[in-house]
Order: sequence, then C-alpha cells, then structure tokens
Amino acid sequence: MGVVYPWMRESLLSHLNCLVPVYHLDGGNYTEIWFDDGRKELERNRTVTVLRRLARFLGINPRQNDTPWGRGGNRRATPIILFPELILVPLLLRRPRYRDQGGTGYVVLQKIIDWEAAEMDGYHSVIFLEGNQKLYSVQGYESLSQRLIEARKAGWKLQKLEKALNQGLLVSRQIMTIQVDKTTGEITFR
Repeated sequence: MGVVYPWMRESLLSHLNCLVPVYHLDGGNYTEIWFDDGRKELERNRTVTVLRRLARFLGINPRQNDTPWGRGGNRRATPIILFPELILVPLLLRRPRYRDQGGTGYVVLQKIIDWEAAEMDGYHSVIFLEGNQKLYSVQGYESLSQRLIEARKAGWKLQKLEKALNQGLLVSRQIMTIQVDKTTGEITFR
C-alpha cells in the first residue's frame, strides 16, 4: 500500500487542521501536520508527498482538476475534497527558497474560524484555526478570501452532485420481475 504515517488513522484525521511546508533546522524541506488539539507532527517529506500519501490512504485522487469543482489547468488553486467534511484549501504559506521546493500548504476548510489581513515579515494574512492556532500566509487577504469561497463552492457542488446521483438512482430503481416459462424455458422480464 505504501507508506502510512502514524497519525493517519481515522481517529486522528478528524482532528487535522492543516499541512504546512517548513524548512527544518537540518535544512530539510518537510511538512508539519497540525491538529486541533495543538499537537504538531513533523514528517520528513515534502508537503505534496504527504498529501499524495494521505489521499492514497483514503482512496482518493489528489488531482481534482477534472472534477465539477476543478479549475482546469490551475491545479494549485483546486480545493481537494477528501470527504465532504474534509476539504483541503491550497494556500501559499511560504516563499520557497528554491524553484521546486514548493510553498503551498493545505488547510482544512472546516477548521478555519476566521482570517484577516496581517503585514508581518513577508506574510500578508493570518488564519485562525481550531485549537487557538494561528497560521500565517504569504497569500494576500483578498486572494485568501477568494480561495476560501471557491472551496465552499466546491463543497456545495459535491453536495449537489451527490444529491443528483442519489435522486437518479432512486428514480431508476424499478422493480423488475423475471418469469421463466416452465415448458419452454423462455425468460421474460417485466
């Protein structure tokens, strides 16, 4: 199945706040996993790798550009819906030191309490999360607000799709009887 992190359990995933790209003291490009109880786990993998493994663990494709809520070519801005109650919003959380190190982190939409503009050391906004956590973002306030609106719309589109599928299945479920003629063996459907 691949690598499963110790925090990747059903009991802990409901407490997930965000995946944050960080530079560690040893120079590594790693990921911090924040939980709503204030706990933080450090994974010695890039955020995109941690996200890919989390999605694989849940049986979901992390590339959701072709979904009804996808944004086509702009894969960084597409919210990742792991479950209706677990929507990950991609946000620029740091400026990468080098080209391929990535600055995008993923915040659980349902764990965001509030956000506001904040000019501080290159950060332009702050996100208040459950568990009294503050997450600073390089993303500007307007851009951050737009991403959160798009993530909410993605959740609504998923709900609409699920509702349509459920209604379609209920309408198409018809009772069918099969009759077998005992003398000829002929099968008829009604």
